Amino acid sequence: MQKKISIETVVVAVAALALFVAVLAPSTAGIAFASENSAEEEAKVEWVYVPEPLPNPSEVAAKEQMKEIVEEGTKVENRSVAGNKSAAGGLYLANDVKGVAFQAAPGTSLEDTRVTTLDTDPKKSAKALECVNAAAEANGLVVGPSIDIYVQQNVAGKLQDGSFANMGTIAVGLPGNFTGAGQYDVIVVAPGGNTEVLPATLAADGKSISVDLSKLSDAAKAAKQLLVSVCKAK
Repeated sequence: MQKKISIETVVVAVAALALFVAVLAPSTAGIAFASENSAEEEAKVEWVYVPEPLPNPSEVAAKEQMKEIVEEGTKVENRSVAGNKSAAGGLYLANDVKGVAFQAAPGTSLEDTRVTTLDTDPKKSAKALECVNAAAEANGLVVGPSIDIYVQQNVAGKLQDGSFANMGTIAVGLPGNFTGAGQYDVIVVAPGGNTEVLPATLAADGKSISVDLSKLSDAAKAAKQLLVSVCKAK
């Protein structure tokens, strides 16, 4: 089994090696200083090596981590369901489901909408998932994967808080261990704990669901963040 080496370890090791080479290894680069002892003596030139500033390991690690996040969040399989790509850009980082895709409500557009989807659990969203569990118990549902959805709007090149007002549907790919049910719903929790249960339509192949977000309350549509839990009938 190969030992996993963190990016921070690699950066620090490379930086240390560069410093070692810069200080101890011979080099032709440097700054020349001339010393004149007399008019008859040839000027002696001494070379003093001045190494270039090394990159900050923390900054390098942060850039690498951001690059990895962007690569993961823009993967086609994360932002498409059943071959249909999401109409909203952004970072799709929810891996507990098999893709997430949004489509615009009739007469609207998601061209300037940016979303971020993230997996969540009781450690990250304890209060919200307490609301989910209560709603599931009251409606005879089994709770499956839950995702946090954040919405922003690109306005004149700047990202501002967005809303779900222009979102027509959300499609979610079901993980393999949550397929096979005849009925699915989603439980939506808005900031403040307001909870809504929306019916989901199961795809013909049984591998994904779609939900009509126009059935959300006006308060939920106006929110910039919603927690969505995929549920199936007991």
